[in-house]
Amino acid sequence: MYSSTFVLWNPCVRKYITIPKSDLIPPQSRWVCCGFGFDSRTNDYKILRVSIKESDEYIEAHIYSLKQDSWKSLPAPKFSIKSDDPMVFVNGVVHWISYRKAENDVFESVVMGFHMGDEVFNMIRLPEAECFNYDNNLGEVYLTMYPEASSIAVMHKDDFSGQCHVWVMKEYGVEETWTKLLSFGKWGEVPEVAAFRKDGGLIVKTFKGEMVSYYPERSEAKKLGIGGEFEYFIVVRHMESLVLHDIGNHEYDDSDLGDSSDESTDTGSDSSNYLTDDSIEDGSDDVSDNSTDEGTDNSTDEGTDFPSDD
Repeated sequence: MYSSTFVLWNPCVRKYITIPKSDLIPPQSRWVCCGFGFDSRTNDYKILRVSIKESDEYIEAHIYSLKQDSWKSLPAPKFSIKSDDPMVFVNGVVHWISYRKAENDVFESVVMGFHMGDEVFNMIRLPEAECFNYDNNLGEVYLTMYPEASSIAVMHKDDFSGQCHVWVMKEYGVEETWTKLLSFGKWGEVPEVAAFRKDGGLIVKTFKGEMVSYYPERSEAKKLGIGGEFEYFIVVRHMESLVLHDIGNHEYDDSDLGDSSDESTDTGSDSSNYLTDDSIEDGSDDVSDNSTDEGTDNSTDEGTDFPSDD
């Protein structure tokens, strides 16, 4: 069960604000999925919260405006969620994995989007691959940003094969442009793609929570000395800004870590940033393997071996 406290934090100016609660939002929810984005038309930052109450089947949606400092309810489509992964903000839209009851009462997994300016929902179908079928219970499906095309990427962490399958949408919003980029893993626990780099590499989170810079074409990886074994570990994108410089009502210090049950949001997120080579200091020694990255559609059918943490 989830509470409904939000903290909006900007690490650049070391300030944060506690978002006011609203009677519109139920005090407890079975699933909660949140997104943060910028409305360029009104120069406003917004938080979208979709949730399912214990007794409900479909989502309810609420949006917070930083400029108005208030919440409002939104008419929501008949979709459901089964993940609390953060939404992905691209092209003014926050995205998340959802599902709906399609024809013949068959459930279908999809990407849901919400435009922060128009404040409307839209749907993008996932690639036509067996691993994205709703009834496939052999792994986790999640999203990240694909900066090369200002688009999105979807990953399937296959618990059966130990691989992570990566698909990218080459042209944003055009479902026919989903392309399988690669598969990698095959050593036990499944890795997770956290972000794409400008130079073609990936930032990967291992099952131990360590961050690794990985280059599939060269089958090279380098531990970044970031992360470790935590109870809860998540990677978000950040772009420097001065948001909250004048309105932040709390100064952040190391003792001000907050309650782990709060839903905190980073005010520096933006669809235009990358994890670049000079933004992360490399940590420990290189580790690599001798596998090749072959296959059709820029992907590998067999999967690329990924180095373990040993």
